Amino acid sequence: MCCKSFKALVKRDLFSLAVNPAARVSGVFFTLFCFVNFFIFQGFFLPSAGSTDMRSFFAPMPLLSIVCIPSVTMGVWTSYDRYAVLPVSIFVRVLSKWLSVLVFLSFFLLVSSAVPFAASFFGRVEPAVVLTGFLGIVFAFAALSALGLFVSLLCRSKALAFFVSALLCALVSLVHAGAAFSSHAGVQAFLRFISFSRHFDAAGKGIIDSRDLLFFAGLTLLFLSLGAFSVEYGRYSAASESPHKKALSIQYAALFLLSLFIVWNGGIFYFRADITADRRFSLSEAGKAPFVSLESPLRITYYLSPELESAYPGVKEVREFLYNYADLSKDIAVRTVRVKNVQAQKEAQAAGIFPEVLDKSLLFGTRYEEGEGSQALVVYSGILLEYEDKSVPIPFVLTPFNVEFNMADAVPLLNGSGELEMPRRRVSLLIANGLNLETDYPYLVPWLEGAGFTVDLILPDMIGEPAGFESAGGKSDFSNSVLRQNQPLLLIGSSALNEAQCEVLDNFFTSGGNALCSVSAHEADFTTWTLSLPAHNPFLSLLKKRGISVLPPIAGDANCAQISMLRRASGQPANGMQGRYGDSEVYEKIAYPFFVKIGAASAAKNHPLTASFGGLDLFWPSYMETDKNVLARTSERARLQYPQEGFYNTDPFSLADFIPEEAPPVLSREDAKTVPETGYPILCAADADSYGEGCESSFTGGRMIVIPDQYFLSRMVEYTDSLYNFDFAVNALLWLSGEEDLLSIKNRAFGDYRVKASNSSEFAHKARTTLILLFALFCTVFAAALFLLRFYRKKRRFKALAEQLPEDNASFGDKKGQK
Repeated sequence: MCCKSFKALVKRDLFSLAVNPAARVSGVFFTLFCFVNFFIFQGFFLPSAGSTDMRSFFAPMPLLSIVCIPSVTMGVWTSYDRYAVLPVSIFVRVLSKWLSVLVFLSFFLLVSSAVPFAASFFGRVEPAVVLTGFLGIVFAFAALSALGLFVSLLCRSKALAFFVSALLCALVSLVHAGAAFSSHAGVQAFLRFISFSRHFDAAGKGIIDSRDLLFFAGLTLLFLSLGAFSVEYGRYSAASESPHKKALSIQYAALFLLSLFIVWNGGIFYFRADITADRRFSLSEAGKAPFVSLESPLRITYYLSPELESAYPGVKEVREFLYNYADLSKDIAVRTVRVKNVQAQKEAQAAGIFPEVLDKSLLFGTRYEEGEGSQALVVYSGILLEYEDKSVPIPFVLTPFNVEFNMADAVPLLNGSGELEMPRRRVSLLIANGLNLETDYPYLVPWLEGAGFTVDLILPDMIGEPAGFESAGGKSDFSNSVLRQNQPLLLIGSSALNEAQCEVLDNFFTSGGNALCSVSAHEADFTTWTLSLPAHNPFLSLLKKRGISVLPPIAGDANCAQISMLRRASGQPANGMQGRYGDSEVYEKIAYPFFVKIGAASAAKNHPLTASFGGLDLFWPSYMETDKNVLARTSERARLQYPQEGFYNTDPFSLADFIPEEAPPVLSREDAKTVPETGYPILCAADADSYGEGCESSFTGGRMIVIPDQYFLSRMVEYTDSLYNFDFAVNALLWLSGEEDLLSIKNRAFGDYRVKASNSSEFAHKARTTLILLFALFCTVFAAALFLLRFYRKKRRFKALAEQLPEDNASFGDKKGQK
């Protein structure tokens, strides 16, 4: 009987919600906003910007609940519901209301699942992320719905119930940001603990964490019991001493304690399951390998600033990720030290962990350095590894992927027999275009050294001679040849090389030497931005013999950098220089087509080098033709400019029409071919193994990577802030060094969530079709739901009339008999 009554109550409450206009509008708004945000606001259909990563789909849902859930719960309780005598307890009545709200909201969640289903036709969508995301949001909605029901019980006015519920929902969703305003560690920990957004973070990444689920379940029970207690206890006067009242107090006190026990102790015994396809948030086999040979205890200490922990949720994943190492062996211990006072700062710095200064735009609600107008935040987030009498610091980490890469790189130093300061890997750097390392390539060596490379600087005159060379650190070394087979060569430019030096390089390549070649067919003046062709470049002939041709035309692309340039009042350009020439000069924002941006969507994901491709910014790149493995291309809107009498037109103010809007694209010379649908090659690789279709099955010599741009690692990156150019150089050198295990760990930070389409016309047609079908689906589902609702309402009315008719006929017969 109780079960039947409960089902009838849920059915009645669900019908009441369905006929409530505010609830219906709220549900439709929720679904349409998820649709518009993912496909429109996130730029899903923009070239090189679209992503099928479902984290951007689930991210706004906790914020949407601030408006949607109060709209649904504000009018749930009526006077009849409060005072009617029913054959069920008050708690069961509250439970039926809550379940009906949750089912109502789940209907709109189910409809919104069409969004990830549609996105799966454009690229990779991880089912695990979709599953855990919906699971997490259902648990979050369950707790927020119980909160909204409790507030609506306390507030007799619907408007007041809405505003109070919205305020509380906003508070519990954003309270973690306010932790940075308190200097008390206990207050910060409590605010982070009660934040709904932080507890939903793991589910949105494909992780099932029992602590988060128990947190939501405990709060749901707490608010449900508070709501039932407020109704049932309010039926007795304050002076009443009824035994039933005392029994109620004991029962609900037990429920309160149980819910608090679940919330507070859910973190003691818990499980955390990473169910993503590649287990991105768990240790990989390559990451575990260095720890297998450890014979003594390893101590891992994580130094963390509370300010960073409050404002950047990623460090929570770092802390959780470190515990994976403790699970590997009982001899590995992990502890966290929060750097919140001077003593902790001294301890961290003594361990080799120094603070980093972050811009305030990267973090929200944080405390900054003292001083008026200060824009910086000084934070610690470093790891110290201690093994026997050795220790290695990892200065700064922000993500679990940084942790695994740096740990796998550092542990062999601890377990080795050599000195810690001895380098694990070296790279030979040859700048052969007449430019200066300190002034023209100032960021290259520091970045490589920060990634664990020791840079041996080679001058062109040293090639082929058994002479000493000077390393980037100022130390001298001698060997039989400056070109060593056991370390990769980073070659930048080639115009300063003669025939004899190119012959030595050819022998180096043929005998198994590995190289990253950053070369161009032209020379650029950084002061005037003018390009010219060198008289002779024998190294390009060497590359051509190996199947890679770097040719004089330069590539411009519609996918280019937006740069600030100075124009003189007379209309004359300032030739690319960012300085002041007088009060009559002004800055202009210009899309400069020869600063080409290569996005992650244009890279081949079947090669270990570009599996984690983060993009490249190229500066006046040359045209390249090759039969080797092409790893990245320009967009199909690229154009080529051919030199006229050895010179190019690179004036930023006269190139507005260089990339016309019309299609198909036509090049600047009559005998030039149109741009292929896949764009021009801009990055290629060759080695003995074949990674792509159409590549040669064998390649004489070692590995080679060629980028037709000798300036992508120069100071020109200041114009586009393209630090990922240096990150790509590190990946390339790791691949050339044969350290593919480390590279695979690094690749885990990037999932292949590119939006794929064979060409622009097909992509545009597919995008329009998807949008139309999704919108039609939503309209059809909501229209069908509305039709079924109206049909059900009519059925209820006819049933009610049918039940009343016999009584009316009987009374009419009695009256007739009386007459």
